[in-house]
Amino acid sequence: MRYQAELGSRGPEVMSRLDALASAVAQLQPPPSSAPTGPSGAESFSQCGEDRLVAFILRIAGHEGPVRYADIGAAHPVYDNNTYLFRKAGGSGLLVEADPDYLPEYRHHRPGDAVEQVAVVPERLAHQDSITFYAMEDRGWSSISPEHSALAEALGKGGVRREFSVRCATINTLLGRHFADGRIDLLSLDVEGLDAELLGELDFGRFAPKVIIVENDAEDCATGRAAASTVEMMRGKGYVFFGYTFVNTIYASRALLEAARF
Repeated sequence: MRYQAELGSRGPEVMSRLDALASAVAQLQPPPSSAPTGPSGAESFSQCGEDRLVAFILRIAGHEGPVRYADIGAAHPVYDNNTYLFRKAGGSGLLVEADPDYLPEYRHHRPGDAVEQVAVVPERLAHQDSITFYAMEDRGWSSISPEHSALAEALGKGGVRREFSVRCATINTLLGRHFADGRIDLLSLDVEGLDAELLGELDFGRFAPKVIIVENDAEDCATGRAAASTVEMMRGKGYVFFGYTFVNTIYASRALLEAARF
């Protein structure tokens, strides 16, 4: 597999780093009844505080009103979620998740959001109506990518819990169904191994999110830096590399930052 070949002899080192990180996070995990807070007491529901960074960007740029978001690969509706902070503040949008096990939780926690239970696939896979989804023991590693699933198992994240077919949709078709006017304040993209490819296929002429959170692939996490090719591609689309949180990279539109007042 591609990722296994790239890790090679670095595999044990990467596993050790991930285990250490997981142990540290476990010690800091808040009780389910409360949201994590930072030094200022501000709530955050993202894995590494990405939602607070987005809130900061929008605030200094003078954004007013509820935030409109598209959360592709939403997983849990509240915890480790990049859009729940904005839903709690009155925002609304679209939740996309291939794993049907999350659907009851969406109905309970996110009744104001539209939900699509589909797999978002790149154009090269768009010829098929459905695709195999690998639901992993560690639900955060579930994916349509067999290479990503194999990497999860190699890193000690557990094996495949079950396999099933799920409907396919491309990112532009999906967004077109729910954002006819093209206005998206926040796009969160977390599709386990295909994030950069899907981002590269986004129709920025039709959809130009103000802020984008995209999950880093395994190699980016291991090296502690965002992929230079993706940063360069986003620069060409009019976006500025705004932040890196090991797990995710945040891009803000240049037009948005030009309106910022610090």
